[in-house]
Amino acid sequence: MYGIDPGTSPDHESFYRLCAMLPLLLGSIGTEGGGVHVLGAAGNAQGALDFGATAKYAPGLRPATSAAVRKHLSRLWGVEVAGKPGKNWPEIFASIEKGEIRGLVLIGLNPFELGYPRTRVEGALARLDFLLCQDALRTPALEYAHVTLPGATFVEKDGTATNCERRVQPMVRSLESPGDARQDFDLLNSLLGLLHPGLEVPGRGAAFSQAAESMAELQGLQIESLPVEGIQWPVSADGRGMERLLPPEEGKARFKFFPARI
Repeated sequence: MYGIDPGTSPDHESFYRLCAMLPLLLGSIGTEGGGVHVLGAAGNAQGALDFGATAKYAPGLRPATSAAVRKHLSRLWGVEVAGKPGKNWPEIFASIEKGEIRGLVLIGLNPFELGYPRTRVEGALARLDFLLCQDALRTPALEYAHVTLPGATFVEKDGTATNCERRVQPMVRSLESPGDARQDFDLLNSLLGLLHPGLEVPGRGAAFSQAAESMAELQGLQIESLPVEGIQWPVSADGRGMERLLPPEEGKARFKFFPARI
């Protein structure tokens, strides 16, 4: 079990891969109580990775720079997918400071909690020509926002969340949002419709099915029939999940070594 450094670099990633090799060496992969658990920086971090809400990866943890991946997504979404990956937070701040990024949308995120010096965050936000913040809480970032939208809390949202054991769990709204507060999905879906009408989907089920087309491990999963306890991917065509990725009867896995500097 290990945590993720928010300032991920190639050196960090090699270290994480080596962490996965250690349980293999100890023989704890595929056994009761064994395995590798990555503790993300926030809830549903695994789900964010699975659905491509990161700079480096497309849905299904596939490289965003892959020509085959871009071709598949362009066909699926009906738009030309950019050939370059997105930017992580260090790159976003650097691009704002260089004047390369002039507008930013923050949804349920307080940039002052990312671990960067407060003066640097303040300076970056002040340089923006446009900042939109949607949040359920009042954060210091709202002082720099040109547009502020009320967001929903997690108990006011529908959807799914995936934990560190690959268990896709249903999120069922238990409270109605007050006033004009909107769920994150609704805001993003509306923005996509404004940018390109073909990108807006009719609902969460359609969005989930679309993402599953890019992630083979989810293609047997139907969000409408997701049980309360969730299902661990990969999910077979008959809707059954897999508790262990490497069952003991499949034999031994192979080691793969990566250069790491610690």
